[in-house]
Amino acid sequence: MKYVPLWICILAFSILPGCSAEETSETAPEVQTPDNTAAIETNPSSEPAQAQEQQKPVRVAQADTGEQTVTKIQAPQKASPYKAGTHYQILTPAQPTSSGPEQIEVAEAFMYGCPHCYTFEPFMEKWVPKQADNVRIVRIPVLFNRQAEVHARVFYTADALGVLDKTHLPFFREIHANRRAMTSERDLVEFFGRHGVDEDTFKKTFRSFYVEHKIRVARTLSQRYRISSVPTVIVNGKYSSVGSNLAGNDLLALMDHLVEKESSR
Repeated sequence: MKYVPLWICILAFSILPGCSAEETSETAPEVQTPDNTAAIETNPSSEPAQAQEQQKPVRVAQADTGEQTVTKIQAPQKASPYKAGTHYQILTPAQPTSSGPEQIEVAEAFMYGCPHCYTFEPFMEKWVPKQADNVRIVRIPVLFNRQAEVHARVFYTADALGVLDKTHLPFFREIHANRRAMTSERDLVEFFGRHGVDEDTFKKTFRSFYVEHKIRVARTLSQRYRISSVPTVIVNGKYSSVGSNLAGNDLLALMDHLVEKESSR
């Protein structure tokens, strides 16, 4: 048996493949995933990613410990700043509305002669266009006195003639900014004339069956909603802002809360 010299053995080992010091240090094994997939294991269905994220629990692949279960914890909901009996009243029983079953009706009870309604109306005018398509705005002129009844006829006359958008805020201003009672026939004819309505058309409409019917409905609704002050907002025949002492943006915020409350049913 022949012996191989020691120097030949040393030379042979030096030319065999080996690992560097960096390559032999301990590293975490790479997570192997199927092609075009992430390390997080998801439902292989074709549902959108947003819907999959809402599924509970979520299984997460781990390189060293296998699979573990992670439960998403939802943040606690903030308590509502609005309380029934303090910021709004619950109408019992709830009253029927003139809107469809899929709509949320927001009824504003007002009076042209009321200075608080005059102050609130510009806020309301800005709030209305921001509402979703399923929110329907209804205005109810109350009839607390004879002057209020004349002004309610003005409101429904303008509505019947299709000029309400042109006359609503200007009529408020005539009363409060210009200090006019706006109850005489002469003043009303002149006011409607400025908005393209001739005298004969105004007089016929002012005493028309349509306006008479609307006056009766407004009186009935005021009783059903137990309206004792204005402005008052009634949401879906269920919630009334009466007695809340909220005004301006604060009242709008309450309205947003009640509309959202109805939307989440």
